[in-house]
Amino acid sequence: MKKRLLILFTNRFPFHQGEEFVENEIPYLSANFHQVLIISNSSGATVQKTLPDNVIAEQCDLQPLGRMKYLHYLFMVFSVSFFRELMRMLFQYKIAPTRQRVGLLMEYLVDGRRYKKAYMHLISRYRERDQQCLLYSYWMNQSSLGAVRVKKKVNSKVIIRAHRYDLYFEHQPANYIPCRKEIFKKADYICFIAEEGRRYFINKHDIREKEKLVVYPLGVQTNLPVDKRRVLKANMVSCSYINPAKRLPLLLDALQELKKKEVTWTHIGGGDHFDRFKEEVFHQLSGCGGVSASLTGNLPNQDVRRLLRESGFKVFVNVSSSEGLPVSIMEAMATGIPVVATRVGGVSEIVNNNNGRLLSPDPSPGEIADALAFFLDMKEEMWEKFSFNAYETWRNHFSDEKNYGAFVTFLNTILQ
Repeated sequence: MKKRLLILFTNRFPFHQGEEFVENEIPYLSANFHQVLIISNSSGATVQKTLPDNVIAEQCDLQPLGRMKYLHYLFMVFSVSFFRELMRMLFQYKIAPTRQRVGLLMEYLVDGRRYKKAYMHLISRYRERDQQCLLYSYWMNQSSLGAVRVKKKVNSKVIIRAHRYDLYFEHQPANYIPCRKEIFKKADYICFIAEEGRRYFINKHDIREKEKLVVYPLGVQTNLPVDKRRVLKANMVSCSYINPAKRLPLLLDALQELKKKEVTWTHIGGGDHFDRFKEEVFHQLSGCGGVSASLTGNLPNQDVRRLLRESGFKVFVNVSSSEGLPVSIMEAMATGIPVVATRVGGVSEIVNNNNGRLLSPDPSPGEIADALAFFLDMKEEMWEKFSFNAYETWRNHFSDEKNYGAFVTFLNTILQ
């Protein structure tokens, strides 16, 4: 059998924080390939994660274009890709080619061209003669455009994952993401983390070759406490970056409606405005009866799992306006914690009224508060039923062993 090389394109992993969920997948990929080369679109850092012996990581550091940027942009204006994408804006997506959208398109096309050149250089350093090669882009972004353009040069097949920010037009400032059709046509498969994402892509881009679109959810390890007789507390937890899509101010408004209860909210995750948000939280909750908060900032994944396992949380909450299929919810259910979450993206594929509560896509603070109170006030015997159902949801549908095992089997079929 020929030696097999997997080339995995990431944004930050394993050089910076972020993309922690990639770490869950690496052991399965490394066990299935003779060598794994991770090419990260990051710079200026050393490897921050422990990797298997047959996994190598390199950084694809694109240098700033400086004054040459506009020359590159001008070159792109005369490309076939630019013209085709303009036609799609006008006649398929029915959106105006505004300055913002055209600028984003030019940026995509220029970066795709530069990534192609950088990837060719890195791949040629590591690929052996007669070695089977598979290109795997973890995101459907500019780097995936570079990956599909490298495909013929390295005689390889390409698979691309699609999540949330790289999928939904409606949740982008420009209401547009460039080059979807070009990436789709040149890739061998687009792999979605939720069935809802696949349906969205088919409808948005009028896809007829549906066999190229597959669904393979992510997965996590079990996280049940060793002593299953956990001490429950009137505590709730959320886990996300602090950004507008996560709607944490809305959650804060809901907490103020619980002021007659003794409740502690723990939020795991940071962001560019963490300190400002922390001040706002403590200011708003200062006169809010028994409601208190603990904001941890960013934590390593093992610390997040330990906190979920040891803190006696009665409910996990997510009020995002947009999601793919959140790994944070998988982690909560792998710990046996019921979940309250908005019905957005693929959330309804994991949360239901047997393992938690589904909120409307745009809930009021009162709706959120009522769902949280349902679990915070729940007797332990009833809570254990929801906890069991949450854990069974993880075990049957979101186990890393099950999902990544199926995914690597799929990768094997691609190479046959």
